[in-house]
Amino acid sequence: MADQELDNIQEVHFLSIEIHFRGIEGKYYLLTATGPNSEYAERSIELAELEAISSKEPIGVIKKGQLLGDILFSGKIQTLFQNIYTHILSERNSCIRLRLHFFSDFLALAQHPWDALEFNGRPFLFNPRHSIVRTIDTLSPSRIKTDTFSKLLIISYNPENKYDIPT
Repeated sequence: MADQELDNIQEVHFLSIEIHFRGIEGKYYLLTATGPNSEYAERSIELAELEAISSKEPIGVIKKGQLLGDILFSGKIQTLFQNIYTHILSERNSCIRLRLHFFSDFLALAQHPWDALEFNGRPFLFNPRHSIVRTIDTLSPSRIKTDTFSKLLIISYNPENKYDIPT
């Protein structure tokens, strides 16, 4: 049924949530979120909260996705996201896009598998109406190595192989 609904949609509207990761005095990250109608939310995260996903001990991608979801979708940012998410559920032609902005000083955080992010106990990208865009914001692009990301998970919605997607 969901495939048929999306196939019948003539125009799709993406509601974007811009999330910026910033550092504060070396002890915290500040997450700021701006919604499609200039709604604003922020929360600080102690670096200790990120230790579980940054530890040297290997944990699976699914577990990292759960931890990343717990970090991102909490506090006022969760409320902002939930309001927008509720809106897209009521509008057939609306989709939600998370734009994650990492400043070049925080490349280690950008390297986590944000593609595995979970929301409400489910992988965020398993819904064809959801998308994630990661960007690295910098004033001097030459400071960024091109081999920063060793793996990239791509999930594409392609019902009944209707689209020619190169692999």
